[in-house]
Amino acid sequence: MASDFAELERGAAAVYGDVSGVWAMILFGRPTKPDMLLARPALAAMSKRAPRGFATLTWVLPEAGLSMDEDARKAAAGVTSEFGAAIRAQATLIELGGFQGATVRAIVAGLDMMSRSSCPKRTFGNLAPALEWCVTHREDPSVTPAVDAMCRTLEGVRASLRTTGRAGRA
Repeated sequence: MASDFAELERGAAAVYGDVSGVWAMILFGRPTKPDMLLARPALAAMSKRAPRGFATLTWVLPEAGLSMDEDARKAAAGVTSEFGAAIRAQATLIELGGFQGATVRAIVAGLDMMSRSSCPKRTFGNLAPALEWCVTHREDPSVTPAVDAMCRTLEGVRASLRTTGRAGRA
């Protein structure tokens, strides 16, 4: 695991952590209700680390697929709403190329606009722009971490998921 990534929780399809004050969830398998419920202790831990709030990054790897069961979706929505006051911004990174990726990102962005969230939401196709946006919504935006270092850290986490055989498991 990358040294600048504080792992907060890990499930069969998701890993949660803190990278330079940004809460990150990396989905590397089809999300289940138990995986989504692990967000609760991870968000609670992040709330203690950043008591004035934090940005979140949800990174959906291709191995995670593009669907989620209804019970997992409800669990994710419920946990997110519990921590709504602490979440300053929500970035979603959908790693999928071509027309299909652009279409999925457009649908997610449209749903986010209709959600009338209390915080800004944005959808991305690449890691660096997603992190750049997240750091502007951190607890103290005057102390800006190096986005390139954050990218290397999260790419390292991603690589470790693949090398340990954890990526792609459902």
